[in-house]
Amino acid sequence: MLALWKTLKRVGADIAAGRHLESYAVTGVGLALVVLDLIGQVDMEVSLTVIVAALSLLVFKTTTPPQQAVDLDSVLLDRDDFGPFREVVRGRRQVWIYGPSAINALREDIEHEVLSQGGEVRVILQDPDSPAVDFLIDQLDTNDPRANLRRDLEASIRLLSHIADAAGPGRLEFRLLSYSPGFSMVVADPSSRDGLVIVEFLGFRYEHISQRMHIEIRKSESQHWFDHWVGQFQRMWDAALPPLK
Repeated sequence: MLALWKTLKRVGADIAAGRHLESYAVTGVGLALVVLDLIGQVDMEVSLTVIVAALSLLVFKTTTPPQQAVDLDSVLLDRDDFGPFREVVRGRRQVWIYGPSAINALREDIEHEVLSQGGEVRVILQDPDSPAVDFLIDQLDTNDPRANLRRDLEASIRLLSHIADAAGPGRLEFRLLSYSPGFSMVVADPSSRDGLVIVEFLGFRYEHISQRMHIEIRKSESQHWFDHWVGQFQRMWDAALPPLK
């Protein structure tokens, strides 16, 4: 009796979840035919028709491609999987960047790779006067003696001011955000069918920044999650403020 109860419970759970519905339907029809045949209520031609239909359904079911487990190691990446940042943004018409200092991205010559090709760039940095910087310094503490968030922020602001002046109005804009969302992000061509989002999770005290986990989302692969992260950047941009002159 216990085994029967477990079986019925498993079948109920499968049906509720939409699993193996064809198999259960065929089994149900088959049991019904057996019962009706025992009491002499089923014509032989009807039985044969139902049996052929059931076999056809089961054979067709075998053509369904097997569900494969997602290889997470091919989805969850680290910084080394992407190569030089300039290759990510090369030839893009719109590039949006957020990072606490974004210094590593800015060192990759967005001026040459994007702006000189007629593209536009938006950059969000952490506000150096915000208390969030103190928390980030502790959060991002590494064994790399070259890491210095305040120094990198100052260098990024100077560089962006210089590039913006040289590029002309509206070509490069940057703003300062007063809090950290816990990730960095690059959005390339948000309005294009070839749009790309890369999200880097900051984590806590990695030994080296290259160890941070990344996800790459192409618009062609997931419109939903692409739009989600583009929306995140847009809300951050709206909340950030232009630097004081």
